[in-house]
Amino acid sequence: MIKVNKIVPNTVEHFTPEGESLGFLNEFENNDLRIQIAKKGAEGYYAIFEEKKIEIDNKGEFSEWPHGMYDLTLSQFSKLFKARGYGGPRKTNRELFDEFKGLENDVDRWRWISRYGQEREIVVRCDNDDTYAIMPPEEGEEDDYLLQINQYIGNSGGIYELLEAFRIKSEGV
Repeated sequence: MIKVNKIVPNTVEHFTPEGESLGFLNEFENNDLRIQIAKKGAEGYYAIFEEKKIEIDNKGEFSEWPHGMYDLTLSQFSKLFKARGYGGPRKTNRELFDEFKGLENDVDRWRWISRYGQEREIVVRCDNDDTYAIMPPEEGEEDDYLLQINQYIGNSGGIYELLEAFRIKSEGV
């Protein structure tokens, strides 16, 4: 059964440079205050969290961000992403390779490369008549994974710039 949990967001007392209390601010009031501080370049503001003074610089940044201070939204989004199945166990390169082989068209292959390329250090290679990608082996493996693209995309500077714009590593062969 779904039920509504009553959640009281934490508040933290904030102070002016003169030590005058601005009151106990919730997460959203805190953000608004820090935006104002950053816009005006104000200095000397601070908060007290669990008896510790946390400075706020003229860009609205805390000198430190202790666990439990204004992290409820982040914590809840993390739980939501996990409930949706995101952030689960990391797939092995073998599992990813098998997933790639099951893709039916180059559009899906490019999306896959865009999704995993940076994380897995995948490099797209273009030679005179072929386009493919290499995914390096994981620890304990010897061979690279060859990711074949059906359509040749060319071998020009423009192609490499386009791939770079999408944060896809590439090199000519």
